[in-house]
Amino acid sequence: MKKISTLLLFCITLLFSSASMAQSTDLFVGNWKVEIKDTPYGTIKFELILERVAGKLTGRIVDERSHIESKMNYITENGNSLKLNFPFHEFLGVDQSLILDFHDDELRGSMTDWDFQVSGTRVKK
Repeated sequence: MKKISTLLLFCITLLFSSASMAQSTDLFVGNWKVEIKDTPYGTIKFELILERVAGKLTGRIVDERSHIESKMNYITENGNSLKLNFPFHEFLGVDQSLILDFHDDELRGSMTDWDFQVSGTRVKK
């Protein structure tokens, strides 16, 4: 009986420790396949790479067509939301801003200066 109790206690401890680790994972860090839909240039696709460096979220994008990489000018986090600003050469050659919300391991949002819908899925490694 003592072995069963010890085994049960171990399993419960393991369950709680894995649940707490899952809650502490960063929502946004990782690679994302992002699409901006229905632009005058068609659907624009790029990879969004987000990292946390010294507690601050940093990132860059790689355009799927041109393979041009651009670093983020700034990223603002607010709970489950991000505001990203970056130079985007494929789209009018000027800085663009996206507002993205995290929902069910996906990103959804829009371009701030335009009414184009944006969606992103996490790249599984």
